[in-house]
Amino acid sequence: MLSAQRVLHDATDLSLAVNDYRADEAAFAYADGDYLYIASEVPFNNLWFETGTVNAIATTVSVEVFFGQTWYDVVDIVDQTLLSGASLGQSGRISWTLNRLYGWDLVQDPNLYVGLGVTLPIYWMYWARLSWSASMTAETALKYIGQKFSGDSELTGAYPDLANANLKTLFQSGKTTWDEQSFMAAETIVRELVGRKIIRSRGQIFDWARLTEPSIHKTAEIIYRGLGSNHETRRQAAASDFSKAMNRDFFRVDADLDGRLDPCDKWRSQTFMTR
Repeated sequence: MLSAQRVLHDATDLSLAVNDYRADEAAFAYADGDYLYIASEVPFNNLWFETGTVNAIATTVSVEVFFGQTWYDVVDIVDQTLLSGASLGQSGRISWTLNRLYGWDLVQDPNLYVGLGVTLPIYWMYWARLSWSASMTAETALKYIGQKFSGDSELTGAYPDLANANLKTLFQSGKTTWDEQSFMAAETIVRELVGRKIIRSRGQIFDWARLTEPSIHKTAEIIYRGLGSNHETRRQAAASDFSKAMNRDFFRVDADLDGRLDPCDKWRSQTFMTR
């Protein structure tokens, strides 16, 4: 998804590493005064940050968006990566709300705006930048920046058998979590929503919690498929539950691409049928 999202740590392009959860982690030696720039083809209000080596130094995150040839602070930042006061102290989601007094510009060419602080030829994207209140642990690393709608705690609450350590090693030697399958489920859900013309790009998903239940079932389906024919009945049941979950809710996406979850976005019917 390189074309849909670009991630820069000042002059270093981290996109190839952090856009793919299968890739190696990227070093993120954040120093006070740096910025992490994130460009997307659509406005967005949240991202999942999967950490490698975590930050252990107390920090708070700030988020700004580029509008009117300058940067503006967003509001209502919720940082679920906080651990003991340290942002990026664990994997989690950072979310925010666009300030109602400002908008968010689609930047044709960053080289046309001196104040943007980016000179690479990355065209027609919306730009946000994140900064932190202090330098981080030198070894801090990022594995993935994108979407994840459920994790092992939600998965095993619905499918207790998947908490079995023996099942994980049966699936793959040395496996300790179902994180990879959760990321695969998120990718599948995004493709479904794009294919049904509910969204054009992942960033339009503003109410991610509504996709937790579908993600649980899709993750389970992926796991049971990988465990072989002995688990086919469970796979089919999970696939059926996924389809049902995707058809009984409003998804609450930013349909008009204004960077806000307007009342019309919250109540527009966006269900669809899957097989």
